[in-house]
Amino acid sequence: MVVDGVTMPVPAVPHFNLADPFNGARNTTSYNLAELTIPANLATSSGIYLQTQFKVGKFSALVNLRYECLTDIFDYDGDELEFKTNAFVPRLGLTYEVTNSVSAYATYLEGFQPHTNTVSLSPTAEGFFWAASPSRFDPLESSLLEVGAKGEFLNGKVFANLAIFNITQKNILLGDTYDLDNLSTRGEQRSTGFEMDISGYISPNFQLTASYGFADAEIVEDAIEDFIGEPIGGAPKHTANFWGRYDFRNKTLKGIGIGFGAQYVDERFTWYNPTYDTDRLLLPSYTVFDAAVYYRPNNTGIQLTLKLNNLFDETYWLGGLNPSRLGPGAPRNVLLNATYKF
Repeated sequence: MVVDGVTMPVPAVPHFNLADPFNGARNTTSYNLAELTIPANLATSSGIYLQTQFKVGKFSALVNLRYECLTDIFDYDGDELEFKTNAFVPRLGLTYEVTNSVSAYATYLEGFQPHTNTVSLSPTAEGFFWAASPSRFDPLESSLLEVGAKGEFLNGKVFANLAIFNITQKNILLGDTYDLDNLSTRGEQRSTGFEMDISGYISPNFQLTASYGFADAEIVEDAIEDFIGEPIGGAPKHTANFWGRYDFRNKTLKGIGIGFGAQYVDERFTWYNPTYDTDRLLLPSYTVFDAAVYYRPNNTGIQLTLKLNNLFDETYWLGGLNPSRLGPGAPRNVLLNATYKF
């Protein structure tokens, strides 16, 4: 069917008109219903690994090597198609105690995930289940290299972390809404950046949590040449969070506290684009503020929290699967929470 010049599948249920909504009973005899039979799959996974952990002076290390083997049988007990995949998957972690309160670390990991029929349940596979096994595609491969430092300060009252990372993914399974018998894989995408956060008690009655992240995430290889070098969908370049809580200590306001925080997310594209529509949708950046009031009656173990989320009623988008499937953020709302500590 064609709606406003856009060709789209005929839905099983008529469209809901947001401009002129109808909430009454509908005639369901006109609904376009269908039954589908999904071929059975049998996936068998086995593996063996060697791991050692040791410490020499201020150095600690974890070394792990795993061998995985997966057999996937499509249309089990029918016209069976069998696929076999195997890989060595290493994992390495190193830690060095710089001081009694600061440690540096380095981590290297590799990931391996064959595209079994359950992987095709992913929204990006667009409902592909029955034509053939996704195992015919090369497995999803990933790697992570991360270095950083962790520390505690002010006699363990404040904690801080800093991490620099490089993440690579290959052979990401994608589908096509209008060609359910077809799947493709994105060759490679990479994310490089850093994260840092600090949390703890600046004073006995002032608690602070703050973080910032930067990620340069780009598509390295793709069947659609226009996407190469473009940012990965759903990956903002900048993110930041802040939350502070202050508890009053004077006699009049004792037991009462106030909190205030904010979350910032940079602009980002929707998660992915199907092959029939390469016009990517860029979602705008947003900043959302929250506030809270705490009340803790003396000697009761009870705390009441009245939190006001999205203080200024900001309209924003949390993200989107594709340009036609977006997730709106919640409008201003109030949450009353009661906790009891035994």
